[in-house]
Amino acid sequence: MDYLKSHVRASAPALVVIGRYLANRPDGVEESELHRALRPFVAARSAVPDGSVLAASLAVGRDLRLFDIDEGTRDRRRWTIQEKLRAEVVADATPEARTIRQRVLKNLGRRTVEEVESGKAPSDLGFALSWFTLQDPLRPFASRWGEGPESAFRSAWRDNRPPVDNPEQWRSFMRWAQALGLAARVEVKSRSALTIDPTQAVAGVLTDMPRRVPADEWFRRLYSALPVLGDPRLRSVLPQSAVPDGEIPVAVACAMSKLERMGKVRLLASDDSSNTVALRLGQRDRRIAEVQIVEDAE
Repeated sequence: MDYLKSHVRASAPALVVIGRYLANRPDGVEESELHRALRPFVAARSAVPDGSVLAASLAVGRDLRLFDIDEGTRDRRRWTIQEKLRAEVVADATPEARTIRQRVLKNLGRRTVEEVESGKAPSDLGFALSWFTLQDPLRPFASRWGEGPESAFRSAWRDNRPPVDNPEQWRSFMRWAQALGLAARVEVKSRSALTIDPTQAVAGVLTDMPRRVPADEWFRRLYSALPVLGDPRLRSVLPQSAVPDGEIPVAVACAMSKLERMGKVRLLASDDSSNTVALRLGQRDRRIAEVQIVEDAE
């Protein structure tokens, strides 16, 4: 399913609102009730204050296997949240609804991998994010379409329509990238720009990662948890990449370095281990043999 082309008004904040509402109603909610109850909350968090945001977000949430639907007539359709996710959302007291956002990112990556492996065209959002995270974080994208992003996408997809192809899709893409912890807004020469920064996304899966493991295995597991960060199956179908096969993307290397400075991970160096990976930061390569998760990392 193409999210940017077919459901451009869907958003991560709307998925959070819907997910929290359904989590507290295990028997499900009819679609008409969802619209009545949530439309004001969704509109308050959206750049497009109308019911289309809720409808688009429900469609995306269903495709991402967050929500289930008991088909009936349109207004009588009953929506529920996936049972395992429901328990996790109820237990999540974080203001940013960390559980739902992390699940969205994980499921988006997995759905994109599934589509690639089955020979289908991958989701435009998952495909675009996979390409975006491989770009150079020291060269931010202008926030305004027409000032560079359009050239980057069209140059990469020379022979095909790019996954992001107009100003509305670019604005939606930026919102998704930021909400999912893959990017941040910065100022460059007094102009707003979007830089690749997956630190928040990587931090969100630390509790799922092994506490101490050889570096090559750690990054394989990271890509398995969050395929959009560099899963080889997605890299193999991207139109171009400045990251050679087997090399850690610069944005991921920067995120790991930040997490080390924050005291959340330890990156143990070695020149001898066959399990080392190279973290390229500027002109310097740092060879890492083992990754350790600090016990109190959250």
